[in-house]
Amino acid sequence: MDVTLFENITFSLTVFDLLNIYYHKVRYIASIYLVNELYFITYIIIICKNKKYVNIINNNKVLPIYP
Repeated sequence: MDVTLFENITFSLTVFDLLNIYYHKVRYIASIYLVNELYFITYIIIICKNKKYVNIINNNKVLPIYP
């Protein structure tokens, strides 16, 4: 999996946590897992623009996460 887009972003979540958040459209989880809301917005924008990540969700059947 190519994660070069994430090079200059400080991670507070794993890639699969991010996929989970995108797939289930959990909005309020940002305040619990992320220090900065700007990072959350950046992650979601990157993920939304990259269909490869969506395919990974479907193939691995990522389970929902709740705060």
